[in-house]
Amino acid sequence: MRKFFKIAFKIALVLSLLIFAAGAVLVADAFSVRLNDKKLSGKFTEMRFFDSEGNEIVEADIIYSKKCFETLPRHTYDAFIAVEDKRFYTHNGIDIRRMLAAAWANLKSLSFKEGASTISQQLIKNTQLSSEKTIFRKTREIKLALEMERKYTKEQILDMYLNNIYFGNGCYGIESAAHFYFGKPASKLTLNESAALAALIKAPGAYSPYTNYDKLMQRKDMVLRIMRENGFISEEDYDKNAGKNIELNDEKGHANGFNDYIRICLNELSEVLGIPQKEIMGLDYKVYTYLDREKQEAINK
Repeated sequence: MRKFFKIAFKIALVLSLLIFAAGAVLVADAFSVRLNDKKLSGKFTEMRFFDSEGNEIVEADIIYSKKCFETLPRHTYDAFIAVEDKRFYTHNGIDIRRMLAAAWANLKSLSFKEGASTISQQLIKNTQLSSEKTIFRKTREIKLALEMERKYTKEQILDMYLNNIYFGNGCYGIESAAHFYFGKPASKLTLNESAALAALIKAPGAYSPYTNYDKLMQRKDMVLRIMRENGFISEEDYDKNAGKNIELNDEKGHANGFNDYIRICLNELSEVLGIPQKEIMGLDYKVYTYLDREKQEAINK
């Protein structure tokens, strides 16, 4: 029996040392990365598109929104906080309670279905790191989120988050999304529209109102329900908006007729290069297309 305990002790000691060594490597790696403030301020593409004659398509409004939203309605902020990070104002960049709950849920289901990223972590992931799913990326994400929280106010972080997030159809930032989906500036978004945009970001392709309208409306109502349950809106506000449809912008927010063409080009680039569209938009490529301006304008009319 004594021999058994000696062997067990040695095994436990070796495992402890291995865990300590692995932890030390992770910590060292995390502290090797630094926060890039320029990337936080808002993405905007360096890509340039040219038509079939080699002329730049300067009118294209594939925007990375670069605005700060001093006039953004309170209910717009609250919609995203409620569904993405309800303890946003009380944590320091990571939500320990949420992480433990997600870990327990994943352990029970033997999967990694539950996520626990805060708004701060999502902002870091979208602006500072690659999309790889590794423990190294996660520890870097946590380290940078904590660093960012010490440097910026909650309001600044929330603005930067809404400035960078992807809403589908080439729309980066809530200003771009508001114009594309509703034909209005973000400062004019209603509660119902804000809830719809907050619902959309979970999976912009799956919840696109132009292809899965009913599915988005169901998730929009779920966002409203969460807002009501967490005190962001009143019962009266919930009753006025839940179950109500949203009116989409038929023109899809385009300032000109070439944007659909550019968006199709982006989709094709993503497939050819094997890079997610949100990462492609940050590249400084020149893209030469087959766009015939006269024919495209005729199609648009």
